[in-house]
Amino acid sequence: GTFGVIKLLADTNGDGRMDKATVFATNLPPAYGLVPARGGVIVACAPHILFFADRDGDGFAETREVLFTGFGTGELERGINAPQWGADGWIYFGRGWPGGPITGPKLAKPVTLPGSDFRIRADGSAIEPVTGQTHTFGFTFTEEGDRFTVTTRNSFFIAPLPWHYLVRNPDAAASGLQVATGDARAYSISRPH
Repeated sequence: GTFGVIKLLADTNGDGRMDKATVFATNLPPAYGLVPARGGVIVACAPHILFFADRDGDGFAETREVLFTGFGTGELERGINAPQWGADGWIYFGRGWPGGPITGPKLAKPVTLPGSDFRIRADGSAIEPVTGQTHTFGFTFTEEGDRFTVTTRNSFFIAPLPWHYLVRNPDAAASGLQVATGDARAYSISRPH
């Protein structure tokens, strides 16, 4: 079966290139991104979001905690993905396959997510939907806090209306929660290696 591994990469001779890799955590579901948090890392690996930490300094994560579980699984390119910190102190994720309900040891009750991306608290105490749907991997924020999502079918999208504003008035008319940017081309900001 397919499984994920997290490796620590190091430059031991100071030449600016990684020359050592050690296994930090293994035997995971496929891992589609991680983000540093709480002195360790939070990892997107459906059906879970996991927290790992190396508390004894040996380079291997002896702390393994399930923050959330219940995410859908399927074809690999559509798993929950790309965790990254938002300026608001939440960690944002690409949506992945439908699944749920989502449970976690620190959640008061199960949460059902709509077909949207979502955000979590790093301690596992909250998970909630956000506007926009990442249909493959990745999304980004501008300095102003606007969030852009991507799909392989059409284009890049902007998700201009934050979810928390929309849920305040469930009867508000909104023709769509994300808008195509119009230009489906991606422009490199760096030269290929």
